[in-house]
Amino acid sequence: MFVSAKRVFSLAMVLLLLLVTLPFSLVVKAEEYENTHVNTGNQRLDIIEVAKTQIGYMEEEYCYTKYGDWYGLTYEPWCAMFVSWCARQADVPLDVLRNCAIAAPDPGYFDIPWYDGSEYTPQTGDLFFTWDFSHVGFVYYTDGDVIHTIEGNTNIDGSDDGIGVFLRTRNVEDCWIGVPDYNYKSQQEHQCDHAALLHYDTAHPHYSNYLCSVCKAINPDYSTFNYSDDCVLCAENHVKGYYGDSDGDRAVTVKDVTTIQKHIAGFVNVSGKELLAADTDLDLSITIKDATLVQKYIAGMEINYPVGEPLP
Repeated sequence: MFVSAKRVFSLAMVLLLLLVTLPFSLVVKAEEYENTHVNTGNQRLDIIEVAKTQIGYMEEEYCYTKYGDWYGLTYEPWCAMFVSWCARQADVPLDVLRNCAIAAPDPGYFDIPWYDGSEYTPQTGDLFFTWDFSHVGFVYYTDGDVIHTIEGNTNIDGSDDGIGVFLRTRNVEDCWIGVPDYNYKSQQEHQCDHAALLHYDTAHPHYSNYLCSVCKAINPDYSTFNYSDDCVLCAENHVKGYYGDSDGDRAVTVKDVTTIQKHIAGFVNVSGKELLAADTDLDLSITIKDATLVQKYIAGMEINYPVGEPLP
């Protein structure tokens, strides 16, 4: 078949344009959702400003996102990984808000206190969880009974299995609100890169295989690695709890008073780290005096005991 020189030239030009424009379009897409926010040190606001730079980001085929790729769970639901990515970009320490791949505020997951949305007024930077803990995102701001949110792995209808990062509105009474302690002064100078779980007795049971260079050099087998035995930096710097925090939620509240009282009455059995935290007067026994010291701490009264201070 005869092909004219003109047609050959035309085909060559089309191929040239594809080669030039395709990489350019990919670069534009990548750059469009870079984190351009410069952190101010106000963690509560920084985490929201980081999240705002991502609004409009869309997942690719098979649920691929840069958040899942960063975390190490590339093709999995990614709402919690989006929250984790934003926290790290905002320089929020791991002992304020952990990396997590599951929408759960419990110890071992995000590990933050959470409240019924109908009983607590959400603030900018708080996390919201759906009632069944199937989805998580950020509280952008509150307007009466409605919270405006920034959330990943959602869509215009608010699905917990969506396609991108969107601004949404939700009824506050339909949500649990997680409240990271953004004012806490981090005890961690040494942080594991993708640590999903940083617990006092079992370090590094990650959802992904990433360890920091210090820990990896000691023991590459992350599944059996125990920082308290092998990594001095981890043992010194991973937060182990606070005096007075007898329920293990990393906050000293009236719930801790109740936990101590129930322990004394025999209704619950406080043990392990929480038992050490409950002994606020350091007399090696749990008495009503410990509950009273926590109450005084909450009330702002000056006491000569280490309530609210990190455990040794």
